[in-house]
Amino acid sequence: PKVDIPPPPLPLIPPPDDEETTRSLPSSTEISESEARQALIKHIANRCCYGKGVAKDMSIIKIEHMCAFHSLSSVYTTRKLGINPPAMDSHTSIDATNLWYIEAKPTANFQNQVSQMEVPNTATLRMCHLCGGVGRKRCLTCTGNGYESCFSCHGDGHKPSFSSGNGERERCWKCMGSGRLRCWKCNGEGRTQCHTCTGTGQLKCFMRLLITWSNHLDDFVLDKASTSVPDHQIKSVTGEVVFEEEQHRASTAVPDHQIKSVTGEVVFEEEQHRRHRVRLIPMASIHYLWKGAAAQYLVYGHEMRVHAPHYPQTCCCGCLIL
Repeated sequence: PKVDIPPPPLPLIPPPDDEETTRSLPSSTEISESEARQALIKHIANRCCYGKGVAKDMSIIKIEHMCAFHSLSSVYTTRKLGINPPAMDSHTSIDATNLWYIEAKPTANFQNQVSQMEVPNTATLRMCHLCGGVGRKRCLTCTGNGYESCFSCHGDGHKPSFSSGNGERERCWKCMGSGRLRCWKCNGEGRTQCHTCTGTGQLKCFMRLLITWSNHLDDFVLDKASTSVPDHQIKSVTGEVVFEEEQHRASTAVPDHQIKSVTGEVVFEEEQHRRHRVRLIPMASIHYLWKGAAAQYLVYGHEMRVHAPHYPQTCCCGCLIL
């Protein structure tokens, strides 16, 4: 049987103090024409079908500086479930609220972890159900006889004599003519130690507390200034943290209705920590002219990566770009 453990009522959370967790927005990181050109040269160096003529001969008209925001939210929840072993009495009852107050901490916050522990003052000694409290059980190798058939003479006690060569039989030297050997498993006793109770005849039964820490992540990119850079590329570069906040037990417990629909029981989860971080990703739109045609590309992140989907000097494989 399982005991679902609802968390205790949350204490009143004091209002945030005047100390701001929001950092002032830094001035947009501006890049020069030389840096913009070098970023494009580095970008096309890894692409065999991109010509270098554009990066070397283009005339940069304008550089527009902008930024994107990468928001990362983490909600760290704790779930506790009390489990009674089958050997415990069905009438054994423990206040679930008391179980919630049993201290248990994860090794590191915001990491998925599972742990289990013994609930204090629930341990009892019960008779081993496998050996009936004796501590020993019948040997399965010899079925309790203490002996097994001799493997040399197959239980006959005699073997054909190879020395005489005239078909005579001689006594088996392995079993000395008895046709039996002492069981190697139980040493002839017919019984072996019970592995379930390790020979004690008793089992320790206690309630287990199953604790699950789960980290729920959610991140998205906002205010990209209508650029065409995919979100996953913006998330992969570094920027500057402009907002960071972490709260402890920021909201009430939420019952897991999906588990209820499967097991008929409500399992409660308590929000243990909440962390919110916003990164500012610098971006720049480079407008340039090449052979009288206007085009643009984007430079983003502290790594100064380039997004140039409409690069004018591309070719198919096997063609030569002059």
